Amino acid sequence: MNIEDYLLWRGDIPFSKDPFNLVDAAVFNELAYVNFEPAGLLDSGADGMTLKEAGRIITEKDAYELKTLNGGEENFWRLAWQSERFGSVKVLHYEEVFDEERDTQFSAVQFQYGEEEIYTAFRGTDASIVGWREDFMISFTLTQSQKAAAEYMQRTMNPRMKYSAGGHSKGGNLALYACAHLPEELNEKVEHLYIMDAPGFAPDVFDRTLLEPLLSKTTRLLPEFCIISRIYEVDIPDTLVVDCTGVATQQHDLITWQLSGPVFRTKDKTNLISDKIMEVVMRWANSESIENRELFVSEAFDILSASGSDDITKISVKGYMKVFEALSKTSPEARDVLADLGRTMIGAQLHSPQEDHDA
Repeated sequence: MNIEDYLLWRGDIPFSKDPFNLVDAAVFNELAYVNFEPAGLLDSGADGMTLKEAGRIITEKDAYELKTLNGGEENFWRLAWQSERFGSVKVLHYEEVFDEERDTQFSAVQFQYGEEEIYTAFRGTDASIVGWREDFMISFTLTQSQKAAAEYMQRTMNPRMKYSAGGHSKGGNLALYACAHLPEELNEKVEHLYIMDAPGFAPDVFDRTLLEPLLSKTTRLLPEFCIISRIYEVDIPDTLVVDCTGVATQQHDLITWQLSGPVFRTKDKTNLISDKIMEVVMRWANSESIENRELFVSEAFDILSASGSDDITKISVKGYMKVFEALSKTSPEARDVLADLGRTMIGAQLHSPQEDHDA
């Protein structure tokens, strides 16, 4: 079972009959990737419309788009907007910013699912090189999307409402950043955060003590093959490792996360190979200076941009090899890390899935 099965099984039960739960948060985090502009919702503020109304308009225009790395998931979208549970949810304050000159890919939306209950969802990274460059920029600076998230949260919150917030991938990072910068009177209105396979914050870029008031009301979900969440990882006590059907990095996709009824199926620990890979990667990230991190990101994405494609999924293997070459030139430590990473990847090839599970 995944969230599509959840929509089939529980889609006819309104929130008034069955209260909001962790799987609902995952559905909202996935819906944050939907392009709601064709429904006329871009910058529509608090007027909004129901998800069912938005779904009908987008379907009539044949304009559905899921701005994830791989897109698609039309069945998920159809099941969501046609269900009683989510179709009656009101879509508010949909915003989207894409600015190549400022390296910004940002989107957020609110879902009002009760008279006083709102879920604020921040979109993760799409397939654009701009979005991926911005992701890597968290290693050496605060990003425009982080600043936009903080401004969005403060501007759109209604003191009379109760809030939850979250996001998947970069969206989870933005949710944490936004809530960490709320004034106290608004922070008290945020009852819980749902962070799903999201990167953390470089300690020499962001004051991580700002997160401390949020930790007791945050739930973090990781896939078993965990890569993204290991990037400048934030230690959140309420963390669940989710069983997934995807292979390796495919597990980042929320649709691969498995359910048992209305709850996620969990594992005792993350995958050993993914742990080793990210241990090597973060050794480089934590040992390099901010200047070297910035140099690598600049050179790497200039190389990718020079390919002529603005879509990260269309870059050739040759293009990625040039990125590794750029990394090897940043410092002797980077060359050592690349060698260790190569040995780790070769070691992974020698393990069968069962051997890795037993290890």
